[in-house]
Amino acid sequence: MGNLDLLRACLSGLSEWTEEIRAEPEHGSICEVLFCDRWLSIPGGIPLDYRQLVGWHTAISRIEGMSHAADKVNMEQALARCRDAGLPGYSDEMGSYFPLAWILPEQLSEFKRHVQKKRFEARRSSTFIIKPSDGSEGENIRLVRDESKIPKYVTKTLKPAVAQEYIPPLLFGDKKFDLRLYALVTSVAPLEVWLHEEGLARFCAEAYEPPDDDNLSNSFSHLTNYSLNKKSQHFVHMSAAQYHQACEAAAAAKANLGHDLPLDVGDAPAGDGGSLTSRGVHNAHPKAEFAAGSFAGCSKRPISAVLAELEAAGAID
Repeated sequence: MGNLDLLRACLSGLSEWTEEIRAEPEHGSICEVLFCDRWLSIPGGIPLDYRQLVGWHTAISRIEGMSHAADKVNMEQALARCRDAGLPGYSDEMGSYFPLAWILPEQLSEFKRHVQKKRFEARRSSTFIIKPSDGSEGENIRLVRDESKIPKYVTKTLKPAVAQEYIPPLLFGDKKFDLRLYALVTSVAPLEVWLHEEGLARFCAEAYEPPDDDNLSNSFSHLTNYSLNKKSQHFVHMSAAQYHQACEAAAAAKANLGHDLPLDVGDAPAGDGGSLTSRGVHNAHPKAEFAAGSFAGCSKRPISAVLAELEAAGAID
């Protein structure tokens, strides 16, 4: 998607590139890079006219239709079609890649009945997560265990949303985390996608505890969104200088050991069995300690560092 201020900062260091803001599309020639500041618009809010601005070799920051694909309701509808077609891994049965889900408010009554059934039949109530269809940065995400607690933006204002079963997460150092991968789509027909070798691991600022009525609203342990966790007093920031120092320390340790892991991090205590358990991954492999402390405890880390730690702990191949 991109950030226009960041793009301008990059352009300032390239002598042969200039920014051209087209007040009227017909005033410009075909450009080499078209940056879409908003959905299908250029700065100033003028709708794009592809015939005027785009040539066969023009690079565009947004592909038409991408925002619809990223919409949570549209995504669940697409997954439902995959289930209906019988594609493996999409069913609601064991072995599915996706949790049971409901589109709201269309399936609100069905969802309420399911929540109530789970609450009555289980000694411990099941937990469900509700997300606005077009939401971002963790805004208005809610965890519920009772049908009466479904947020009013669904029941009253009928804002589109998706509800899913809340899956017990894989933990690393007793914290919930996710891996954000970056892909570049260079062609849609034929489809061509490039996956960046590096990415971002985002950690909750606080240790994970199984959801109950007392901690459902603790977003610092249940949601990995940076925009939320940076507000926690337990969020661990790393400055640019600290990041470069950590990379240099990891590279030096890697060279000394002759190990082929790209980076490493000592987040969890060593000597705890090196097993993958319901409480998380614990570091027990001696080679996982070669850069211990480089990124330890940071709430945002390079994926390569986390994958190196997981590999050394025997959690992944």
